[in-house]
Amino acid sequence: MIEKIAILTDSGSDVPASMMQTHPIFILPLQVNYKGRSYRDGVDIDSRTVLEKPKK
Repeated sequence: MIEKIAILTDSGSDVPASMMQTHPIFILPLQVNYKGRSYRDGVDIDSRTVLEKPKK
């Protein structure tokens, strides 16, 4: 019998993309509530968007 093993984690783990390409690692995006809306981390919004200062 052949067994297959995969790792499932959330986007808060910050697994590098290079590791995901070489190992069976799957990421579930966390929900990020930002400015009254809900986003999927790494899909609909990224940390740069949240951290950048608003333009005046």
